[in-house]
Amino acid sequence: MKSVFARHLFLSLLVICLAAAVNAQAAPKVIVITIDGLNAQYLDLDENGNPGGRAGHWLMPNVHRYLEDASWFKDTKDWLPSATDMNHLSAFSGGNTSEHGINQVSAMLFDWTMGQDDGKPYPNIKSPVVDFCRDSSGNRVDTLFKAFHRKYPDSTSFCVSGKEWVAEMFMHDLSPFINYFVTGGFYEWLGLPAPPDDYRYYDPATDDNPILDSESRAQLFLSALSERDGKSFPPDWWVAKAALKLLDVKQPDLGFILLAECDDLQHVLGSAAYPEDFTRKWVPLKGFEDVCTYNENAFKEGIIDGMKDVDAAFGTLWDGIKARPAYQDATVVVYSDHGQITHRNMDNVLQMLEKSIFDTDDGDQDTNFLRLLDEAGLLTEDEKNMVGFCPILATSIGVLHWYGTDLSERRAKARAAEEVMEDHYVFNEQTRRWETPWIVLNQLEMQEGIPGVCGKGELWHNIFGENNTHGTLHWPDLIILMKERWQLPSLGGMARNIGVELPERLAAWVAPVNALLGGHGSTDTQDIFMAFRGPNIARGKVLSDPYRLKNHRISDIAVTLESLLGLNIYSNTVGADRAADMKPATGIIANPIITTPILANPILPRFRR
Repeated sequence: MKSVFARHLFLSLLVICLAAAVNAQAAPKVIVITIDGLNAQYLDLDENGNPGGRAGHWLMPNVHRYLEDASWFKDTKDWLPSATDMNHLSAFSGGNTSEHGINQVSAMLFDWTMGQDDGKPYPNIKSPVVDFCRDSSGNRVDTLFKAFHRKYPDSTSFCVSGKEWVAEMFMHDLSPFINYFVTGGFYEWLGLPAPPDDYRYYDPATDDNPILDSESRAQLFLSALSERDGKSFPPDWWVAKAALKLLDVKQPDLGFILLAECDDLQHVLGSAAYPEDFTRKWVPLKGFEDVCTYNENAFKEGIIDGMKDVDAAFGTLWDGIKARPAYQDATVVVYSDHGQITHRNMDNVLQMLEKSIFDTDDGDQDTNFLRLLDEAGLLTEDEKNMVGFCPILATSIGVLHWYGTDLSERRAKARAAEEVMEDHYVFNEQTRRWETPWIVLNQLEMQEGIPGVCGKGELWHNIFGENNTHGTLHWPDLIILMKERWQLPSLGGMARNIGVELPERLAAWVAPVNALLGGHGSTDTQDIFMAFRGPNIARGKVLSDPYRLKNHRISDIAVTLESLLGLNIYSNTVGADRAADMKPATGIIANPIITTPILANPILPRFRR
């Protein structure tokens, strides 16, 4: 009897131990890398930034080395607005603006605050954080970080970001699902040196002929504003170095690395993603230069040198990941959140000094909507001082909010402003035509969509859309999408959404200025880059969809990783699972990963479209 009992006891304990072992299985290594602002067209260019790139002659050879080991979705789009915060959250949640509510970068109207002395409504602007995000069903927005932690409770995760506010968007979540953070302003704990405050985007350290390069005064002036702020704009080599040291010290399981230099340098130098934008011209004191045909402030060579620097830093990061034994078989996803274009209209320094808030008129290229609304008598004195009125702009996209006692009052103000803006025309010197510089969407158009611009509900949120109550996110009354490379002016002495402050003398005028050479946010910057490398994923596979029939989107990242890793994202998603598309063509599973069933973590109700 003792022998039988002992045998049964041993088997029972063995089953319990095996179950515990299954439940506490080791977490896989997963790293998601973004090259912020990388337009997909850059990957087709040669080392001189011309069409026809090929093996041995790529502009970005290190990215192509990664692609040789990955499945590349060559024709992928982000969601509108085509900008940073909302699309990074889409990549990690599987949603889009309609399913998480983020519609601007680093600054959103959360609420109106009534002044204690005057009782007037002042805009309460907050930086986006996951805490106040909700999907269209009212659920808290879930992320890969949370889903990964639920399946692997003992796992650790990290975020190394070249943009502090993007890290903070995840860091402020109610639960500590991300264990380690490193940004340009938070790094000492890892024993890192401070990021440099004088890194040149136009003549970076990797440039082999900086003395021969020519840049415009505008490029030098604007780049100097951001290059001297290493805390906000650390170069990619520093971010890569920080990420690799963190991998050595902590060996975390799931991580997000944001390389921001590509986006930063194009804002201040312009974009060279489209070679047809440039022509060879004789420039006094400079000789022959490749100059942008519609913005003579943008010179090509400095931009191309900057992009080569971005690629070199990515190569350091990619080689470093592969060299670390714990990460050699890791799943590594690389993507960009939006593209970039060079703006047509830009003010030089003297023009900035001459401006005032409402009497500014840039003649045939005026996109200062504040002046238009003021001349039409649609702004009260309070609204001119941004009381009861809140415009938030990001070069190619803007949102306008009015305070109203109810929704109908807000919409009436927006309707009048929309009519004025849609009757405004500017002169396009290239086409020799007068055109409206923007598409203005009212709330009905956000709900219904506009063919060729945005899908049904893409720019609308069911929970926040008609909100007029205190204590939660407010939706825009109008959304402005710029057309044909036109630029919205920056307000308050700074390009708020990328943190570039103008010099004090200029900022004191608080004038709307067309400040940046490059920008994004609208429909012409949606071509992005997305690729997956890892177990069960074909190497060197190109999944092309030039006619957009398969609708590859940035939100596919979260949904595909959800499938590959056996996770469960609890909030609504709009992305598609692309795992089956990436299976090796031979039918043989490359780099197999052993998976075991999970006995705990029950599946909660799913809310899917």
